[in-house]
Amino acid sequence: MKAKARESGISFVRFLAALAGLRPGEFGATSGQKKPCLRGIRPAAASAALALLLLAATALWTRPALAQTVLTPQPGPALAITSVPVNTIYPGDHYDPHVDGNWVVYTSDIEIHYYDLGTGTDAGIPMDTSLQDLLSDVQGGRIVYSRVLPDGTVAIMLFDITSGTRTEIDPQPGHTRFSAKIGGDTIVYVDSNLATGGEVIVYDLPTKTPTRLTNDLEIDQNPRLSRDGNTLVWEHCQSTGTLCDIWQAVKSNGTWTVSVASNDPSHEEFPDTNGNLIVYDSDRPNGAGDIFYRPVSGGTETQIQLPGIQINPKIAGSYVVFESRNGGLGDIFLYDILANQFYNLTNTSSLNEELDTLTLLPSGEVIVVYDSDEHGTTNRSVHALRFMGPSSAPNQPPAPAIVSSPANPTNLASAYFTYSDSESGVTFQCSLDGQAFSPCASSGVNYTVADGSHTFAVKAVDSLGTASVPASDAWVVDTVPPSISIVAPANNASYVLNSSLHATYSCTDSGTGVAACAGTAANGAAISTASAGAMSFTVNASDNAGNTASQSVSYAISYNVCLLYDPTKARKSGSTYPIQIQLCDAAGHNVSSSGIIVQALSVTRLTTNAPGVLDDAGNSNPDFDFRYDSGLGGYIFNLKTTGFSTGTYNLNFSAGSDPVVHSAPFQIK
Repeated sequence: MKAKARESGISFVRFLAALAGLRPGEFGATSGQKKPCLRGIRPAAASAALALLLLAATALWTRPALAQTVLTPQPGPALAITSVPVNTIYPGDHYDPHVDGNWVVYTSDIEIHYYDLGTGTDAGIPMDTSLQDLLSDVQGGRIVYSRVLPDGTVAIMLFDITSGTRTEIDPQPGHTRFSAKIGGDTIVYVDSNLATGGEVIVYDLPTKTPTRLTNDLEIDQNPRLSRDGNTLVWEHCQSTGTLCDIWQAVKSNGTWTVSVASNDPSHEEFPDTNGNLIVYDSDRPNGAGDIFYRPVSGGTETQIQLPGIQINPKIAGSYVVFESRNGGLGDIFLYDILANQFYNLTNTSSLNEELDTLTLLPSGEVIVVYDSDEHGTTNRSVHALRFMGPSSAPNQPPAPAIVSSPANPTNLASAYFTYSDSESGVTFQCSLDGQAFSPCASSGVNYTVADGSHTFAVKAVDSLGTASVPASDAWVVDTVPPSISIVAPANNASYVLNSSLHATYSCTDSGTGVAACAGTAANGAAISTASAGAMSFTVNASDNAGNTASQSVSYAISYNVCLLYDPTKARKSGSTYPIQIQLCDAAGHNVSSSGIIVQALSVTRLTTNAPGVLDDAGNSNPDFDFRYDSGLGGYIFNLKTTGFSTGTYNLNFSAGSDPVVHSAPFQIK
């Protein structure tokens, strides 16, 4: 029967005893397990401590449930293990060791020590005699631990080995906090003052910001962090303390997302994570107790089926260490996920060894730390085991490749990606524009996106939960066509025959830029004005995303009118007014000819634009056409002015293909 009697080893019991006021040596030994005798308890802390101790000692059994995949590992060959006793200089009760690199930290009676495996030196974190320091963790030369204060409350402390500085994490007077762990720049702990069962808090060291992850009446306990500090697991137990599930929280883009990692009807405990996999033990099937693991991202749960009771797993890389218990005593084992082999690291039938954690060095060396009882005493000692990792085939992470993706740039808002990985059995996680990765179909994924720059990334996750480095693709969406501005010829403008006219236009695109911009004539080139008539000019443009635009303007090439009479000389109403003109170009050259028909259209009064009577005198202008006179080199229209009142008028006329209506002024007296 497994006893939920510690956070790690007997450490949690010792922590609770410290709350209750027990000093070192006030523990009695029963059947190889350290249990508090509760002598000399402080009344102020007794009630809460006793309640927690009873909870910690509850045996938990539920109906069995089968995992999705069951593996029966084979024994591996013997490992070349070097056993290193930690701190043989200072006497006392040494327990709760943790390791990172060459640093081993542990509790020595009621203070925290740190031991350098490389140099063999040991030192303690300074403390006042009225305080008690317990239950530590270490990473990168930083140690977190619990400090029991004189009033019986507990603070979380951070100690920097290099600088020797000590800092209390988010001080909250009167609060009791415990189970501190560190990963990256994240510290996690449980605050028992926030709810009956305690709540999980993560603390971001750079911003000095605490974030509460749980808020319920259940019991949240035993948190563990991945090395990078972005994945957290803990036990979420019923308020009665009779059933626990494994919960997880994953940090992405500064936000923590909480979810249930495993909620099997059986009891599950002692979770740990390497950021890819979660390991834990469960009393299924039939209460025997085995180690289980599953990917953080979800998917298949795997059971490591071994004889006896396996508890308290810890993971680094693809290695899982755990305790295997027989008759109340424990030995330490290692399981290689890649090879599906297990290794007996300790084999001492008369000693009780309790695992705390392991670390995996870049060289492939594994360091496991544990504490064990000492013959003839109630004290415990800390040990480290060093050996090269046994796996001959290191787990190579998947390497996904993006097979198809949108053109870059593109004018399509729909973006479809396909991807693959040479490793079979992988699942994929996708991310758009830096959002959190989420599962995506192996057949591909389609997005609808707005204009602008976008990034797509895909990770492959193998059956061990090992995630690849993301494969990524960047592209630009631009659905807006270019803008066109035509300055010359101007829309609806009129240009005189044979005048100077040069094309002036521009194309702009605020998205992917202009790829082509071409008009009827090149920008800056001369446009012919040699023929009168209605004209058009068109500019076509395209951008680098394939959007196109076209703009046209209409303009006229028109004659200049040269008057061959004095328009200021008034004639009497009723007389014939000979209107004589020439069609000229911009330089004043006469371009009149008999082939160009000039036709009178109307008469209007200049001041009021009121219409007058259009009529010719005699028969010299049939159909109101001007008569071409070769001797004059121009045109004559004999206007009949009968009934015209005094004033200034215009004779309006057209000239050949010229779309502009021209006017010849005259005065009547």
